[in-house]
Amino acid sequence: MTSDRLRAAVGVLLTCLLLLPLGAAVASSSGYGQWWLAGRGWRILSESCMFSLFAGAVATVGGYFVGRSGVGFAVLACVPLAIPSSLLGSAWIVTLGRNGPLGDWVTVFDWPVASAVVGLRYMGIAAVIFATQRIGPGLAARVFHVRQAWWWLGIKPALAPAIAAWAATFLLVSVDHITPSMFLIHTYGTQVLIQYNALQDLPGAAALATPMLLPALIAIGIVILAVRPWSDSEQYTPLPVSRWPAGLLIVLVLGVPLATIIWQIDSPALLVGALIDMRPEMIRTAMLAGVSAPLCVVIGWVLAESWLRAWRRGRWSIEPLIFINLIAPPSLLAMGLIGLFDRGPLRLVREGDAPLIAAYAARFVPVVMLVMFIVGLRRPTLPDTAARLFNVPAWTRLQHIDWPTRRGELAVVLMLTGLLIATELEASLLLVPAGTATVGVRLYTLIHTAPDSQVSAAAVGVLVLMVPWIVLLGFLVRRRRV
Repeated sequence: MTSDRLRAAVGVLLTCLLLLPLGAAVASSSGYGQWWLAGRGWRILSESCMFSLFAGAVATVGGYFVGRSGVGFAVLACVPLAIPSSLLGSAWIVTLGRNGPLGDWVTVFDWPVASAVVGLRYMGIAAVIFATQRIGPGLAARVFHVRQAWWWLGIKPALAPAIAAWAATFLLVSVDHITPSMFLIHTYGTQVLIQYNALQDLPGAAALATPMLLPALIAIGIVILAVRPWSDSEQYTPLPVSRWPAGLLIVLVLGVPLATIIWQIDSPALLVGALIDMRPEMIRTAMLAGVSAPLCVVIGWVLAESWLRAWRRGRWSIEPLIFINLIAPPSLLAMGLIGLFDRGPLRLVREGDAPLIAAYAARFVPVVMLVMFIVGLRRPTLPDTAARLFNVPAWTRLQHIDWPTRRGELAVVLMLTGLLIATELEASLLLVPAGTATVGVRLYTLIHTAPDSQVSAAAVGVLVLMVPWIVLLGFLVRRRRV
């Protein structure tokens, strides 16, 4: 009993610590009530929501065609999520910029085009929802004639996944402030960064970012209500469909921008030079990922085990509250940490990497916890229970029961978290110490200061370094080692 209470206390403590930055940011928000009373803030917020809704609609339509081709295509469509937003944004700027091949007719700086491009980045999430929620017509419907089959067997079963996909992609686009700002689209995220970086107004920036939590909470509620578990009687094999639309969309999302930035590189020497120039940022990013990713995995593991223990006993658990950090704007978490590290003993380490590592933990521990919880649901509990009944030592249980069954899971979440940390940009822009940069920050800076050829060379260099890790992660998932 004492051991269970200690584990529960640790779970509550870690959850409160992870929610502390968001609470500090919301508590510090002040000084911009006139924005919301006069309507200026609501106008920026509504424009940001319209941009996200249109991008979500594009992602949902594309995700439908990809998702109905199977889970494999859906996972492949998620690859852009592992590519830094600055890298993907620079690729589309080169492809559809004013100097691009279509610059005289259409550019990515046009509002509808920018929204569609951002939506295509998150198409994989919509595809996964369609692929996992899609059901076939059933044996009876294939034998007997069904009146208005186009509605009952076609459109109606796709409505709930479509609503969930639209809400999920809206949620993801709404917290992506970097890509729209690269396309010169003014969203509330851009205004938040201006308020903090240019005007040095932390309370005002937090006040501008806090209201975005409301549409994010509405979106997450819609996803929860729309996505439902299936019973075995519902799991019919969907009818085979043509995979050409899915292939064309994936080529568009990945092939076109990557081919364009490769074409922009003048010579291999430019690529080598870009890699040499980015060496300090690469080393720094690898060090941050090497420290932060294991920390996120350890904390996520502890919280997932606590959540699993409470779930199996039918008890309420506090750990899922940290999912609020996933729907909160990353800039809001960063501003909360800035306020926290300006007080008390934390002020001694505010000039180092501690705030940045804390931001990575607050942002990505929920992802680790969710993955490990889902995997833990299908892990057999009998071996561990039997070992405890026979008083097997904890080290022996770890060596012969826990490690063999969880090493694949730990490897996957460690690599996934490392990739997410390496591609994170928004919190890094606010928290990176002066005089230093990460790979994402350097790419974001080059876009505004360097010619297209140099930006393309840097982007390809980063992608070359990331591809082996993405392939290895996909291989482990494919082998179902978790």
